[in-house]
Amino acid sequence: FLESLLNNCQEWYHERDHLLRSDSKSGRWAAFMSFLNEMYGLVGSPVHTGLATNLAAIILQLKRKQLQLLTKYEGIPPKLVLLSLLAECCTVTLTAPALTSVNEVECLFLVLTHIGRDLMAETPGQMTLILSCLREAFLMADAPQQVRKTLLQLIELQAAGWQLPAESVMYYYPGAKM
Repeated sequence: FLESLLNNCQEWYHERDHLLRSDSKSGRWAAFMSFLNEMYGLVGSPVHTGLATNLAAIILQLKRKQLQLLTKYEGIPPKLVLLSLLAECCTVTLTAPALTSVNEVECLFLVLTHIGRDLMAETPGQMTLILSCLREAFLMADAPQQVRKTLLQLIELQAAGWQLPAESVMYYYPGAKM
């Protein structure tokens, strides 16, 4: 099941301009990224790593033996496949011709704060690319102020090791009580 789901997510990603981003106001791209982000959180959760993983592995082995099925993700952990796919989604979002959707940028914020440390550890090259795209997007003159503020917060978060100091939190969230 997980393998089929990952394959479908990859297909949707590759067809994103037609399936997910054809109407920037629809919110489908942000919903897709949120779905991947939730899936990423569940794949490594303790509930998934126990009995469910063993059962899924046994079923998958049986299916492969029956069908002689080999995929392009053979031997790659699902969590790493999802991490890589999420990183690609972040890059696509940041390199959009017009980064004006507050919804997409807020979704990007949630995704990067969830996977940022893992990206640095597992795929530092992808994280470097995302940071470069993040800086470029921030410097775009035509991005709305809320988008630019969220991008700046992401830049600062990454620079601070994904943990903002209290002063920065007060800047971004003036109503927050420390």
